[in-house]
Amino acid sequence: EGSTDLIKTLAFSPDGRILATQFSVGPLGRRVPSIRLWDISGRRELVRIEAHRGPITALAFSPGGLYLISASEDATALIWDVSHLVGRGSARPATIGEEGTQSVNR
Repeated sequence: EGSTDLIKTLAFSPDGRILATQFSVGPLGRRVPSIRLWDISGRRELVRIEAHRGPITALAFSPGGLYLISASEDATALIWDVSHLVGRGSARPATIGEEGTQSVNR
């Protein structure tokens, strides 16, 4: 399933196997900022993450590709454990101490 939203932020994992993109879901005026992780070779969505309360401004993988970091205009940065997310199909925003993820406030 593709998206007709304009992708403003994306990141490739260091091994080039996963692409992270930001997008918004829902009707205009009530869109939820979200992230999708894509399997490049299989051309399929791995996971959809409803991540922030404000527009997502940056995505980056850690050098080893184990973590995805997302930043937003809502003044938060979230750190996601990629191996924990892949295969789940969806995820919700993280908080400090939640299994596999952490939230870091600016």
